[in-house]
Parts: sequence; C-alpha cells; structure tokens
Amino acid sequence: MVKQLEIWLPAPPSVNNMYRSGRGKVYRSTGYKRWQQEADIAFLTAGGLRPWRSYPAVVEIDLFPGPQYRSRDLDNLVKPLLDFLVYREVLKDDNTEHIRRVVVQFQPERLQSNQVRLRIRAG
Repeated sequence: MVKQLEIWLPAPPSVNNMYRSGRGKVYRSTGYKRWQQEADIAFLTAGGLRPWRSYPAVVEIDLFPGPQYRSRDLDNLVKPLLDFLVYREVLKDDNTEHIRRVVVQFQPERLQSNQVRLRIRAG
C-alpha cells in the first residue's frame, strides 16, 4: 500500500478570488478557471495519481512563493487545493470523515517557483 502521495501544483488563487457574482448568479472567476486548467496540466503531466484509500487522511500543503509573491493568508490556500483533489478523485471527499488534519506551511527560503507541494498520508 502507498504510504504517501505527493503532487506539485501551481499556487492557487485566494479563496477571496475564486468566485464572482453578477446578474444574480455566482460563477468561477477567470483567474480561478485559469488556475484549474494549469493545475490539470500539472496533474496530468505528472501522470495523475491513484485514488487515496487510507482514511482518515492528513493533507500537508507547502507553499513555495514565486518572485512576484505578495503576502497572503495561508488558510486561503486550503479550499481550492482540497476541492481540486476531490475533483480529480484523488480524495473521496474533503469533509472531516475523510480528512482529519490539514497542515499548511510557508517555505520562503526554498525553491522560488510559486508552487505548492501537496502530501497525503494516513492519519
């Protein structure tokens, strides 16, 4: 059995920038749609991942900022990344039955790439 999964994705937009509203509707923002496409390319280029089967899980998120990084709230990284893992069927769901802990770390001293490294392991 796989003890840990790891995937690198581009850093997502802030939760505050995921959706827009207009004409009585809420829709995905252009930036969020662009990030989803970039994340799909990174995911598929890496060969995708098999579904995680050991629940509950722990998800670790490391942010490696790029050269044009601006300060942001780390908790705003979590939702788009977990939603992406569910969308790509790596995780069954992102509720507390399936995920017991999420750890988010800022890594300013390493790899200037504006990427996130996701690690999933049994929790």
